[in-house]
Parts: sequence; C-alpha cells; structure tokens
Amino acid sequence: GQYGIRVEFLGILEFPGGLKPSITFCALSSNLAAEGRLVGGEISVFPFEFKHVEMSHESFNGRHLQIKYFIKMTIKRGISDVHCQRPIWVQDFTPCPIIKDLGWQLEVGLEDLLHINFTSARTQYSLDECIEGELHFSLVNLKIKGADLSIVRRELVGSQITDQEVLQHFQIIDGSPARYDTIPFRLPLANLAAELTPTLRQVEKAASLLYFINLIIYDVEGRRYFKQQEISLFRR
Repeated sequence: GQYGIRVEFLGILEFPGGLKPSITFCALSSNLAAEGRLVGGEISVFPFEFKHVEMSHESFNGRHLQIKYFIKMTIKRGISDVHCQRPIWVQDFTPCPIIKDLGWQLEVGLEDLLHINFTSARTQYSLDECIEGELHFSLVNLKIKGADLSIVRRELVGSQITDQEVLQHFQIIDGSPARYDTIPFRLPLANLAAELTPTLRQVEKAASLLYFINLIIYDVEGRRYFKQQEISLFRR
C-alpha cells in the first residue's frame, strides 16, 4: 500500500480528576511524506525539526494536574491511521524574578500562653538551596512537647485545592523551650531535587502548583498550633 507521514510536537495541560477539559498550549506539525510517496515494505528515513518551540511550562505529573509534552507521529494509510507518540520531559530554567525579597515574619500566639515569631530572611529559593530561619519564643506559659516543619506542595485547579502533599518532614524541637529561646532551622531542598519543580502560577490561567512551609507546635495535652508560609521556588 501507499502511506504518508505527519509528525507533531504537542504541549498539553491535563486534569486527570476531570475538573476541566484538557488544554493544548503548544501545537506544531509537519508533513514528512505526502500520502502516496511512502511505499510499504521499503526502509525510509525522514529527518524533521521544529524550530523556536515555545515550551513555556515545566513538565509535571501530579494527581489532578499534569503538564505533558510529546512527539506524535501519524502514518496515514487510507482506511485507518497508525499513531505513535513519545514523551519529552521539560525543565524550566527561567530565573527568579528580580524583586526585593523581604522574607517573612509570622506570629504564632495563644492569648497569654504562647507567643512565637516564625521568621526567615527570604521567601524565594533555588531548588538546590537551604531554607533557613528561626523560631523565637517571647512567651511560654504552657508545656510544649515539640515542633515540626514540613515542605508541602499544593495543586490548584482554578482556585480549588485538589491535592496537598507533604514532601519532607523535619522535627526541629523535642521538649519544651524556655522564654526568649531562639531555635534556628535549616531545610535542605537538594534532597528533594527529583520531586521539586519551580513554582507554577496560573498555568494557562487554569492551574497552579504552589509550595509552602508548615509549622506545627504541639503541647503535652495534644493541642496543636499551626502556621503556614508560602515560598517561591525556581531552578538555577
């Protein structure tokens, strides 16, 4: 029989949970052989090239949000076509925006029982850096059992939180600190390099991928006190 070949490069935003229809944000195509020019049984080589491809989002494979790129080949053979596709993994090296990073300073408190300052000098980090900060206890009138920090990734479709995953968990206090104690912390991101992506905001105005630092302080009676701070990640 006689055949033709078409090759495409596609970038697609998919929502496996079905919250939105998929969005194709990149679509390039080329006909490598017009129908009738390719003869079955012969070995043929057809080079192809897509120039100036705009791969504007990092690949991600989440539960409710997936960003995919792939090469798709279609062999046209009259009665029925044959399709084949191969995925491509894309990493984004867009530098961090040049804005003044004021860090964060959050207060954790419970009336006259507990006052804590949760601080860091930065909110923007490269994926190979350490998040550094400290807890300063200005009032401690209850018996604290411990405190944990965790790095959390959140998938959003529209404004709806669809999935929240704890990527790493750290215990930073074991026992009760005294008033005026300062507890430093360091959270290395390099250990998570295979799992992290840069922060993705409003991908095709439909979805976001955000990262947070969660602080949990718990006392001997089982009560817990929470504070959360968003951080921005970029790939260096």
